Amino acid sequence: MNLPVGIVSLFFVWRFLPHLRHVAHEGKMRLDWPGAALIAVALGALQMFVELLPKHGLTVESGGLLALAAIAGTALWKWEKRRDYAILPIDMFRNKALAALFTLAILGGFTMFSLLFYAPRLFQGGFGMSPKDAG
Repeated sequence: MNLPVGIVSLFFVWRFLPHLRHVAHEGKMRLDWPGAALIAVALGALQMFVELLPKHGLTVESGGLLALAAIAGTALWKWEKRRDYAILPIDMFRNKALAALFTLAILGGFTMFSLLFYAPRLFQGGFGMSPKDAG
């Protein structure tokens, strides 16, 4: 389901987003496609590692996924430091107010996903509750 929706979304981003916002001193807005691809690889590999680890333990495949995530994350960091039109501007992390907001957003995300996905599994598997009660 996500693949067709993602392809349609990429088409609309490619077709319409550069025309929605214009930067006064640069003219047409540029998108950082390599940065977006590196973010997708880094986060996708990390997600696959997290999903495979409890099922299969630390295997060559899961270790490879973790290595791929680390390599893509390092490449993303180096790529974004050199771009004027970075998808993830590195200099914004130097702002202390923004850094605090990013930290809160990450903690909020961890809390939300743990409550949505892992708490019902704990209630069902650990406490023997029915799916309805766990929900």
